[in-house]
Amino acid sequence: MPFRVFLHLAALSAGLFAGFCFCYAVVVTPALGRLDDEAYVTTMRRLNEAVPGVLFFLVIVGSVVWPLAAFLVRTPWRGADARVWLIGAAALLSLTAFVVSLAVEVPMNTQLADAVTTTADQFHQARAAIEHSWNNWHVVRTVCAVLSTVLLVGACLTPDRAGSAQPAAPSTAPVRSK
Repeated sequence: MPFRVFLHLAALSAGLFAGFCFCYAVVVTPALGRLDDEAYVTTMRRLNEAVPGVLFFLVIVGSVVWPLAAFLVRTPWRGADARVWLIGAAALLSLTAFVVSLAVEVPMNTQLADAVTTTADQFHQARAAIEHSWNNWHVVRTVCAVLSTVLLVGACLTPDRAGSAQPAAPSTAPVRSK
């Protein structure tokens, strides 16, 4: 029972995180790219203040914790099936997306927040210091998050090694004799 709960929580949290990353990549990033330097820096600062809330934290941490929990509960060292390998790969991809967020993007967000920006040249320098790299790393994060979700959904749809996730119900049909 805990395995199925962990697996479904993993797929849900990974899907929510992937959706956030995907929307950011296809809506927010292109919109930011069309802004002038001052508007870009100001908007990114506001976004970076808004994003790290409790719900976002629960989703991003859940996207790592739940696949790992499902993987460990399934005890892959006792004979792994396809489902275990899907979950393990998804856990690694989720962990990669998490590490990119914390180790790469958050420091760049902090760099932007701390940048002195009182002149047009300073706004330009602050933007130039992070924009290209941040966008590239966000693509990596997004791809990892989306692939993790796909693998977890695949794991949800993959039958147990025995062929079915549910035990067969006893037959209630009458037995005919010849």
